Amino acid sequence: DTVGIDVDFPTLAVAKTVTSGAEFAEAFIGSSFGWRIAVTNSASIAGAFDVDVSDTLPVNWNYDAGSAQLCTPACVALVDPVLGGSLAAGVTLDWSDVTDTAAGASFEIRYTATPSAAVLADPGVGSSTDHVNTATATGDDASGASSNLDGSYGASPDTAAGRIHQIDLELDKEI
Repeated sequence: DTVGIDVDFPTLAVAKTVTSGAEFAEAFIGSSFGWRIAVTNSASIAGAFDVDVSDTLPVNWNYDAGSAQLCTPACVALVDPVLGGSLAAGVTLDWSDVTDTAAGASFEIRYTATPSAAVLADPGVGSSTDHVNTATATGDDASGASSNLDGSYGASPDTAAGRIHQIDLELDKEI
């Protein structure tokens, strides 16, 4: 007789969008702009435990303290992330042990960030200049391991973008 065993491990995926759910949207210097990070565990049996989420803001954007929410689907306040990196390289937002995620389940982190005036120089403005935000997630299996022989349970990075349009305006006044 032969006995087969199906082994299942957490399989995390990230979908990064702007608040509207689109891949990009218009942003304004000095105004809060909404971002979403959806994390899904597509495993058929295995839960993902102690899921960590990391997000890198576009260059010269600031995280809006107190804006984070965890939605599962109801939204509740989420502790602010640990901030790293720099404005010039992109501030990193790190949430540790956000939640456990059952097989087939998902959660979403929503927050806002604000582009500073420094975006005028880097990365620039205009309808073709993307201000790219990148997110990823990692988690553990039931044993506490973050990977198996096939690799990490972590999600591949996903991106979304804000665009800050530029206005060319000239005013001539004659008296």
